[in-house]
Amino acid sequence: MSQISIGVRVLVLVAMTGAKSVTFKDCATSPGKGAIKSVDIRPCTAEPCKLKRGTDITMVVIFVAGGNATKATSVVHGIIGGVPIPFPLPHPDACTGASPLPCPLSAGTQYTYTSTLSILQSYPT
Repeated sequence: MSQISIGVRVLVLVAMTGAKSVTFKDCATSPGKGAIKSVDIRPCTAEPCKLKRGTDITMVVIFVAGGNATKATSVVHGIIGGVPIPFPLPHPDACTGASPLPCPLSAGTQYTYTSTLSILQSYPT
C-alpha cells in the first residue's frame, strides 16, 4: 500500500487578513515523494504570516504526486523559537474530511489539498 505525506512548515506568530502564497520548505526530499508547487495561507498578507489565536487558518497546497498512492497524510509544523513543533490537524488523512483528495493518487498528477487549522488560545505567541 503506497502513501504520500504532505509536509509543510509554517511559521506561527500572531494577526492579519487576506491570502498569501508563502515560502515553504518541502519536507519530502526523497525520490518518488512528489513536489509541492505552492502553499497559500489564509488569512495572511505578508511573510512571516501573523496568525491570531482563537481563529482558523486555511492552507491550500498544490502538489504533484511522485508515485501512485492509496493514502495521503498531512503534517504541519510551526517553527517556534527555531524548533519545529507539530500542530494537530482535524483530518490528517488527506483522503477524507472536509476537502478530501481524490484517492488513489496517480504519479505525475497535480492535486490541490485544502485544510483548516485552528490557532488555539493555548498556542504561544
